[in-house]
Amino acid sequence: SAKVQAESDLKRLQEIEAERLENERVKAILEAQRQAALAEAAARGGGNGGASFLDNGVYMDRSIVCPIRGSAAFGDTWGAPRSGGRRHEGVDMLASTGTPLVAVASGRLRQSVFSLGGISSHIYANNGNTYFYAHLSSWEGPSRTVQQGEVIGYVGDTGNASGTPHLHFEIRPNGGRAINPYPAVRAAC
Repeated sequence: SAKVQAESDLKRLQEIEAERLENERVKAILEAQRQAALAEAAARGGGNGGASFLDNGVYMDRSIVCPIRGSAAFGDTWGAPRSGGRRHEGVDMLASTGTPLVAVASGRLRQSVFSLGGISSHIYANNGNTYFYAHLSSWEGPSRTVQQGEVIGYVGDTGNASGTPHLHFEIRPNGGRAINPYPAVRAAC
């Protein structure tokens, strides 16, 4: 009986180790891709305060700081299906309720509330881009001019995010349509 249990435990440990090695391999690939994108972006230089489209079509905004002050989990969910036939137009950053959110860039902060996004904020940045934050638990102060890194609110689950505290974050280059923010957020966070 002890031998059977030991063999079973050994097999499970081998499976866990194989999974760990695969996770490490994937992390290494993602980090290499991130470094390559950063190097390509740096080589291209200029453009909108450090923001531009790379040759591969990826938008890299090197001018921003991480929108969450603290730990957060996030992945590339751009274009994922959403209710009502919509597609996801941002990156969802899971964090504990009340985790501080900061201005990714300096500019004009405007606060609003609406059904999908709940307590939300737009930053009309000095670099020409618009940054959108949704599902906040509360704001820090009123609509105003903000500096990069200034606390503007806190992670929550308002709007259609009930029960899942996170920040929905969007980048809209030159105030236009949303682009996939994941590469820029990954580089900043």
